[in-house]
Amino acid sequence: MITGNNDECILSIKKELKNSFDMTDLGLLHYYLGIEVDKKPQHIFISQKKYVDKLLNIYNMMDCNPVATPVEQNLKLTSEEGKSFEDPTKYMKLVGSLIYLSITRPDITFVA
Repeated sequence: MITGNNDECILSIKKELKNSFDMTDLGLLHYYLGIEVDKKPQHIFISQKKYVDKLLNIYNMMDCNPVATPVEQNLKLTSEEGKSFEDPTKYMKLVGSLIYLSITRPDITFVA
């Protein structure tokens, strides 16, 4: 049985893998796919603060205030109202980023 505390066994497996595959040991995971990983002896803490801060900076929203309900309730949208986006790609990237964030953080997906 392999456990996370069995360093000798893990090193042996890494050595075998290096003999069979072209690979690089990147060490402990710290940041991947927008998720920060902080490993302590008794726990592992994951956070997306860095990812959210990056999004807020990209879309110039660092000075925005948080709200409990980000969209007006019962708002009816139509395709005839409003103006077109100057850069639809920027909007699509933002929506994709927010979808990813809501998938990885279900606690922020629904208004409580």
